[in-house]
Amino acid sequence: MINSLSTQLSLLRSLLKNYTIPDYSTTPLPAFIKFLRSQKTLVSAYLSTQFQQHRVDSIEYYTALRDEHFSTSPDSFISSALSVEHRSIVLDRVLVVIDSKPTLLTDPSDIKQAAINHFQSVVTPPLVQCSSMDSFPPRWQRAYTPLSDIDSSLYNSVMSPILEDEWKNTLNSMPNNKASGPSKISYEMLKHLTGDAFNLSLTLANACLIHGDIPADWHEALVYPIPKPHEFDAQLKNTRPITLLETVRKCVVKVVTTRLSKILADNQMLQGASDPFILKSSVLLDYSPIEYEQHNLPVSHITFMDDSTLIASSKRGIEDRLSITAEFYTLNNIQANSAKYILLSSEQFSQTIEFDLSPSFLISNPTLTLKALALSTSFRFLGVWFCLSASSRFVHNQTVSMVKDMAALLSPKKLLAQHVAYLYNIVLLPRLEFRLQSTLFAESTINRMVSPMLFLIRQKAGLASVTPLSALFTLLPFSIQQAFGRFLSSHVASWQKIFSHPSYKLFANYMITYLQGFLDCDACPSTIDLEPWSHTFPLRTHSLFNSLLFSSRLNITWSLLFRPPRKDLRPAIPLRSILPKDLFTSMKNVRKNFSTRFLAQLITPCGSRLLSWKDLRFLKRVSNKGSVPAWFNYLFNLIIIPNSPSFFISQQFRIPSSHTVASISFIDISRNYWFNPQWAISFNRITNSFLVGRVITTYPAPRNEALISHWIASSVDDLFSDFTACQGCASALSRSSTSKTLLKRCPSEKCFSYVSLSNLIRYPTKPRTYIHADTRSVSLSASLGYAKSLLLFHLFAPVRLPFTSNQTSRISDIQLPSSVFTLYIDGSFLSPPNHPTSSMAYAWTAIDPDGFILESHYNNISSIFPSALRSEAFALLHGLDSLPRDSKITVATDCAQLLSLWSLYGDAPFIPRMLKESNHLLWSSIRTIVLQKNLDVTLIKVPAHADDPLNNHVDALAKAAHTDSHLSSYPSLELLAPCILQFNSLPVDMNIWKFIRDIFDAKSLLTLAVLPRFNSSSSTSDIDWACTKFCLTNNKRFVSHRNGRTEFCGFRIKLLLDMLPTLTTLQRRMPHLYDSSWLCPQYTFIGSSSQLS
Repeated sequence: MINSLSTQLSLLRSLLKNYTIPDYSTTPLPAFIKFLRSQKTLVSAYLSTQFQQHRVDSIEYYTALRDEHFSTSPDSFISSALSVEHRSIVLDRVLVVIDSKPTLLTDPSDIKQAAINHFQSVVTPPLVQCSSMDSFPPRWQRAYTPLSDIDSSLYNSVMSPILEDEWKNTLNSMPNNKASGPSKISYEMLKHLTGDAFNLSLTLANACLIHGDIPADWHEALVYPIPKPHEFDAQLKNTRPITLLETVRKCVVKVVTTRLSKILADNQMLQGASDPFILKSSVLLDYSPIEYEQHNLPVSHITFMDDSTLIASSKRGIEDRLSITAEFYTLNNIQANSAKYILLSSEQFSQTIEFDLSPSFLISNPTLTLKALALSTSFRFLGVWFCLSASSRFVHNQTVSMVKDMAALLSPKKLLAQHVAYLYNIVLLPRLEFRLQSTLFAESTINRMVSPMLFLIRQKAGLASVTPLSALFTLLPFSIQQAFGRFLSSHVASWQKIFSHPSYKLFANYMITYLQGFLDCDACPSTIDLEPWSHTFPLRTHSLFNSLLFSSRLNITWSLLFRPPRKDLRPAIPLRSILPKDLFTSMKNVRKNFSTRFLAQLITPCGSRLLSWKDLRFLKRVSNKGSVPAWFNYLFNLIIIPNSPSFFISQQFRIPSSHTVASISFIDISRNYWFNPQWAISFNRITNSFLVGRVITTYPAPRNEALISHWIASSVDDLFSDFTACQGCASALSRSSTSKTLLKRCPSEKCFSYVSLSNLIRYPTKPRTYIHADTRSVSLSASLGYAKSLLLFHLFAPVRLPFTSNQTSRISDIQLPSSVFTLYIDGSFLSPPNHPTSSMAYAWTAIDPDGFILESHYNNISSIFPSALRSEAFALLHGLDSLPRDSKITVATDCAQLLSLWSLYGDAPFIPRMLKESNHLLWSSIRTIVLQKNLDVTLIKVPAHADDPLNNHVDALAKAAHTDSHLSSYPSLELLAPCILQFNSLPVDMNIWKFIRDIFDAKSLLTLAVLPRFNSSSSTSDIDWACTKFCLTNNKRFVSHRNGRTEFCGFRIKLLLDMLPTLTTLQRRMPHLYDSSWLCPQYTFIGSSSQLS
């Protein structure tokens, strides 16, 4: 070693500049050891310096690469910034069990054979072999038997030869960037086939359909094992296979399934979401296990490719569904892991439940034991987490953890503030939005969730922690999206889709009705102020409630026209409108248990007197226990006329008789001529007097009378209900003129009369109110005043008809004759450069079969969301609404875009994408008119500005509408859509997601503009908002670590917000430390002048 020392020192001299080999001696030994240590220290320092320099160079290189990817390859930038790990496995070793001993295989041939054996045996052979349908259980025979009402000839076209256009369209519809099968032929290759290659592929596809078979090579497939979420650990059971089939084979299947879907849709074979999908063809078969609704549930099952949800109201119902599922799995050789089953029970929490499946030879294990989740345990369904207790704590903790994890991951990395803002907008917010699909938190909660990321952005930008968030939301290069605005727009858009989709009408009605019942309100939740319930604990994260509440705070209201019409209950005077909030809250149990919500329920049928507390108890409109509550005493003092003996109410609180409640019971006449005592009250129209008593018996037609004993009220006050038997009066009948048999049953009653049944009703009292043998009084349940009011209401109130609304909304006041054959339409739009203000107009001309003009019409349109296309669509809407029912019409237009949109949104089933388009309310109204009037509409394209005189005529009419002073603009008439969102009472006929985002951007800009820095000497009305928005959002430049733009941007923001530590700023903030004389004379002069002024 000593001999090579000189060589090593020479090598060190070549590495280190200005290094001179020192003199050394191997003796004495301590001195030599000291020399070696000094050289080692020198080498270590050199290597440390080199390593540090290499680390710095690597960081700079990858930082520059990341900056480049930020502008050129966003996917690479995201993967690098978030340290995305692409998990993969290498089958270089496999752990298997041989002779009950774990063995690690490393030889490639052994590994290949082990993989083949594993994937061949991962699916076991069918447990049951059925040679024919006769061996199926009865319900499966019924399920698989072809439907008798469907003609099998409808399926003949499924296997017919494929035409060139159909094959070409199928190839072009296949997705790109997909893995190919064993032949390595990709979809991209198939899309570029031409000439003989294309013809040969078509010939091969047709041969498959003709012979009902596929090539032998198509039976082969590539199997790729991919890792499961947990570690591989060299065990094949920790992988899942991906099978790659031949692409041409999948194209042939696509042709068959497309044809099949068209046949099902055109012939309307599948009616409703719960109808079984039963086909005669053997190519495709899917079965919905529940054919009959055994428990009257609207949804009893939801089945996806690898996820099934079974719902029932009882344990027996679940057992029945589990039995059907198990039989279906056996018939189709499907394996299900029962260990992954999740059981939810609304009654038995955290209990182990044993299910006994129906006996069947298709079920190998007739018993299934599952443990129900706890009430507070969350579970995942289709990527969204739910909880039976409706608690949002789990979702809240999830989102908070996601934000903190990303902030902790990005904090130590060399990233610019713009990079972090980009990851926040593009990656984090969509992830949080997905987690919060069914939960909407308040704005303050959302802001606390995302605060770690906002703090990190400030930190990366070098801004103080007190930098206003409006600057981050508004100023470039950040332009951070507001989390709450994004989540709110997502929920509002989701509910708008639910309320607008025809298939979701029942669910939409249920959700609104359920929320209305939960709120205990008397009107649709979309039409009332929801602020009184804003602090209700169960509603803190309710998606629908918060969507309505938070959007109302943005002045966005909902009009849900899909709900059935209802009677206007405002004349009934809701108690919420007259009681203080605390008293109204105190009667929660009364509203919940007795549905008492209106003043009309507390007054007599005539609408002029308040019912006594005793009457209300008898009528079961309040609780039968306890004393008179404070809310009733308050109501009594508020509405009763002072010193009124019979509880007459003030005029302003009187209720029309059409809105009062009258529970009238009539006399039982089923036992004519027999003794049938019933308490009753009658009215004599001649003497205008009332008669209270017991009906002894009744007589049928033609007499239609009742024999009644006369009882006299014990008090002149109608509020009492005590009566004594009359001992005789002027109107009494002699006892000899009545049946002695009946009189023996009435020993204490002396006075009787005959009363017409038409003037008689049953007195409101308990069914069995007995009398005494002596002359003691009898106390009836209801007061005499209420009984009189009930009878007078019955005799003299107008007949109530059930509330119906046959009114159909009309946009056009014109009714064209049935002879109309063609409709020419046109719209006109003048923008501000050509007109003082935006102006829209429309026109149409109706033509009969002989080519004569029946009628023409033109008018202006309200300038909301002005565009040329909107005027064209409104012309179509107004023209269609002018047609009679069951018309067959051809509409001619020169607007190609209108024709394209008609084929997408008008003449096609509803698709949610329509709600993202402008003018979607117009298109929804067009769909409604076509449906209500049963119109057969065909749109055709005519050339614009050509020799078509009719098209030129309607075009001239539309242009003339702009200058016709006799016309008045139509109001907003897009009122035929199921769900209409309005902003400041104007319909929002654009993408609501973008509209709400614009509102939040405007609020941020306003918050920034009213800061004292900008608004100290002027008002917001002096700001040019359009110019300010343009300057703040149109200064995008490439930012990297090298060009210094990030520091410059931070400096500009600090300068804009007056956050630089200048002497002027410091003196203004801490005048006791910085004397004003230190400032420059110019500022001192300006400051003193401004103070003097």
